[in-house]
Amino acid sequence: MLLGSSRLQAQTVVSGSIKDRPSGRPLSEVICTLSSLTDGSLLQYGITNAEGTYRLSLKHPADSLLLEARILGFKSIQLHIPNRTQTQHLLLEEEGFQIREVVIKPEVITQQGDTIQYRVASFRSAKDTYIRDVIQKLPGVEVSESGKISYMGNPINKFYIEGMDLLGGKYALASNSIPVDAVESVQILENHQSVQALKEVSFTDRAALNLKIKQGKKLRPIGRVSAGVGFDEEEMKYTTDITHLRLKGERQNLTALKLNNLGRLLGSELMDHTYAYHNGTLLDPLADTPSALVNPSLGYTPPEIRTHSVFNDSKSFSYNQILPLKAMSQLRIQASYLDEKTEGYQQERTLYGYSEENPREIVREQSSWQQIRQASMLLNWTHNAEKRYLDNRLRIAGEWSEAGAQLRGTELSEQRFDQPYFLVENQLKAIGKWKKDYLNLQSFLRFHRLPQEARFDEATDSLIEQYRSEELFSTRNEISFNKGMGYTTFSLGAGVKAETNELHTDMRSKPALLKDSLVHSQEKYQLAEWYVNPSFHYKRPRFAFTLSLPFSGYLLKVKGQSEKKNKHHRYSFLPSSHLNWKLHPFWELSASASYSRQPSDYRNLNDCYYYLNRSTLRHGNQTLEVKEQWRGRMNLSYRNALTALFSRLTFLYNRQSSNLLSGYDFIGSQVVRTLVSGRHRYTSYAVTAQMGKMIDALQTNLSLTAGFTHTDFTNYQNTAIQQLTTQAGYVNLSSHTRFTRWLESSLAWQSIGSHTRGGDTYWMHQLQTDFTFSWDRWLSTLKVDYSSNAVSPTQQKQTAWLSAFLQYKLKKEIQLELAAENLLNTQTYRYRTIQGINQIDACYLLRPRQIVLKFNFQY
Repeated sequence: MLLGSSRLQAQTVVSGSIKDRPSGRPLSEVICTLSSLTDGSLLQYGITNAEGTYRLSLKHPADSLLLEARILGFKSIQLHIPNRTQTQHLLLEEEGFQIREVVIKPEVITQQGDTIQYRVASFRSAKDTYIRDVIQKLPGVEVSESGKISYMGNPINKFYIEGMDLLGGKYALASNSIPVDAVESVQILENHQSVQALKEVSFTDRAALNLKIKQGKKLRPIGRVSAGVGFDEEEMKYTTDITHLRLKGERQNLTALKLNNLGRLLGSELMDHTYAYHNGTLLDPLADTPSALVNPSLGYTPPEIRTHSVFNDSKSFSYNQILPLKAMSQLRIQASYLDEKTEGYQQERTLYGYSEENPREIVREQSSWQQIRQASMLLNWTHNAEKRYLDNRLRIAGEWSEAGAQLRGTELSEQRFDQPYFLVENQLKAIGKWKKDYLNLQSFLRFHRLPQEARFDEATDSLIEQYRSEELFSTRNEISFNKGMGYTTFSLGAGVKAETNELHTDMRSKPALLKDSLVHSQEKYQLAEWYVNPSFHYKRPRFAFTLSLPFSGYLLKVKGQSEKKNKHHRYSFLPSSHLNWKLHPFWELSASASYSRQPSDYRNLNDCYYYLNRSTLRHGNQTLEVKEQWRGRMNLSYRNALTALFSRLTFLYNRQSSNLLSGYDFIGSQVVRTLVSGRHRYTSYAVTAQMGKMIDALQTNLSLTAGFTHTDFTNYQNTAIQQLTTQAGYVNLSSHTRFTRWLESSLAWQSIGSHTRGGDTYWMHQLQTDFTFSWDRWLSTLKVDYSSNAVSPTQQKQTAWLSAFLQYKLKKEIQLELAAENLLNTQTYRYRTIQGINQIDACYLLRPRQIVLKFNFQY
């Protein structure tokens, strides 16, 4: 029995080389598989590399296995082999065939080790323009509305173009700019460790994405120029996109100029989607962009109509360059400018306590606008060698934004906001490696200043002016030593964070709204935080486990107008663990758990009232909020490149509690967002299932996602405390089918349901479908958007949009395109939502019918 048990745990490794029998030439791209002799099930597979070698490893109790090697143009070979570690060198013979009788079809998806490669030509459709159009259709890959890319539920940690990190976290610019015709394949690099010194010693479950450019395109510039003009019922429409990509050895450059007023926002292309990842450590990183102190209430826009309800005038310019320096070193330069103005109109009716006998009703009719002017510059020097890693990022950013809104209804007000900020920061990371030991040093510095103003002109001849400013200096420094012993690494890290922040609030109103002491404040916060983190890492080829046991101390001094200093001390224990286990070549299990109990945002430590906007008056609290949180996550994934099937099942658990309750109070018709003493609890359970499948026989790419969330939380409103329960579920189905050489279609269906205990259940259904016809030089697309949204427990509101696109190729590189959007001229969209015990009915104004003629040139 002991021998049998040992055999079950042993790992079998079958390796060797495959060559052409007559010449002895190594054969690459040979598919090698290990299968069960009893039921024929596939146990492991791989592909030979350029040297013709392969390596297959597995754990299986069978006594014998079937080894098979096959490649087009050669006779397949099958061998019955014992289930033990061995070397098998194989010779394949050429197989004659009539080329006219054989359709040579490349593999749609292939896998070599931890690299999964998607062939772009197998997933693209005739209407696809940029590589994002293909990436979002790849099985196992998700792309959010802002452009953030995830693989098997986890955000990617790198976006490469030919193996080089040109854009850092601002990769949405590349996915929205690189023509799909220029890309040969998209690679997913699983468990990708970008730091050479940490390979084989530090495990990561994150993946990277790499674009492989077509061979002929690498030798010359790649780009696209698109310009168009048109009209709608009110104004002229225009669009211009100019992108230029240059690959020259280790030099890369991407320059983009984009302008439009067609409803396509450009700000998300300049967002850093990996900022928290490369800056994230135990001491919470600051946000990429500082939180605004005053913020216009532009209202929540449901995601299903964001492409239809945006009135914009957007301009952006971005310059990105990689310059090689000495061996293994490079300099990355990124500069960008954004000028984006958005406008919107909505009507909103809110019933606070809608199920109560006398709910409080507030009606708002709002016309709003916001103009963001933002500039940033990044210099990033990197030295990435096997034994030493150095990375320094210097970033300077500024924003000069303003906004305004006109309120009618319960509140009558003209609002004006000025929201500038200035930021400079530097991040340094250094790693030195000796065999399996390494030393890690990180340093972070930031200074930012936010002088922001708000002005409210009331219809009752009253005036409110508010000035809020923040000056913050923050530094965080960390060092850790990691000792490797066999499969185990022990780590001891220590870090310190220091922060000073001066927050000034000054509100003037005619007539006086509140006492001067409640609308004028000047706080100076001094924060010191330290931690010690012993951790344990265990890594085998198919198994990795990490346990961290950090202990931290927190000291905050607050000095207000009274010149009296308040001190707050806290000690925290923040354990966390992570497990990654490859159960099978196709199955992988990952699980993580963490606990934290630490102070929250200290900027609420005051007794001052201030406006975030005219609809949101906030009140601070002199009690430091301390949040306790338990988190758990388990993810079971299956990905099989041979059958093009990718799926995952994810369970999430999140329990939070706090010594302060956040909720609403009322001063007349004014809603006050406040914090009061009391025990707040929030518990949620969520399960998500996703499946992506390429059905080659039907020329169909299918994706299905379903999820359910159960939430219990404490609600505070108007001195009343309640325990509430909500449940929400959703189903998303998307597919793309190529029926014939000239006809293809895409379909996306979404259903969302929500229910509050003691309340009603509301449903939203959305359908998006399009049909594309291509013949000779012509390409036409008909697109239909349909939504059915609950506006009462018994009534659904149906809304439909119809758009058409016609394209004619003058030459292969030159096209004319006519785009007609919202042909039905749908004007409004209505929906109802429940937030806690409040009911919100909203109506949005949509963009009218617009027609645009475009000229496209691609090189």
